[in-house]
Amino acid sequence: MLRTLEGQNGYELRCGSHVDRLLSKMPPSYHDGFVVYCLNQGILRTGTDQTYTLPDLSSWLQMNSQAKRIAGRAASLYNYEATKPPKKDQRPFIRSKEKSTAFLLTAS
Repeated sequence: MLRTLEGQNGYELRCGSHVDRLLSKMPPSYHDGFVVYCLNQGILRTGTDQTYTLPDLSSWLQMNSQAKRIAGRAASLYNYEATKPPKKDQRPFIRSKEKSTAFLLTAS
């Protein structure tokens, strides 16, 4: 929406305080993870006044979302394999939960 209003290089898109405000509403681990991402991407550098922008936050959120989807699928596949019942010839003998009663018949 901001791109359509201000263009690709709009002030609001490049304003780091907007990113800080959004990050303040998220858990601290998200803020830390975003800063690490910015350092690894060269967005933040020591000795410069360059800061992160809304497009940077958007890219990081998309990457995190994709990572969580992939991890979730991997975990669900693992859980499916772990809970899969054993093959028919490998099933342990399971006794019926019904109680049986023995009785003796005699004929006189």
